Amino acid sequence: MLLRVELLDLARARMRDAELLYRRKSYDGAAYLSGYVVEFALKARICRQLKWPGYPSKDSEFKGKNSFKVHDFNSLLEFTGISPKIRNECAVEWSTMKSWSPEYRYRPIGSTTQQDVQQMITSAKVLMKNLR
Repeated sequence: MLLRVELLDLARARMRDAELLYRRKSYDGAAYLSGYVVEFALKARICRQLKWPGYPSKDSEFKGKNSFKVHDFNSLLEFTGISPKIRNECAVEWSTMKSWSPEYRYRPIGSTTQQDVQQMITSAKVLMKNLR
């Protein structure tokens, strides 16, 4: 199980990593990691909403919680308890990030432009702040 505080630490660490990759012009890697920033922030918010100490991270911990064993941002957002707020107040940022998936790792090199990843990093920061 990943404690809520660990999820938030991971989100901040992946943000630093994404920014470093962006500065080094590794846009695909930066885009990939910026998605994990949002995923960790969503899962930390779910823990807060459901008063869980942490989020399941092993198969055995998902027993009875299979609905939570997803990477899909739209599904995770519904469990946060603040879906309307995020969709309304962070509409641009949510629109930018909602289609991310771990499958970004298989995208061909050069799939992400500098402008795309800059928008993703900015959006991930806004969403991370609003999901607290």
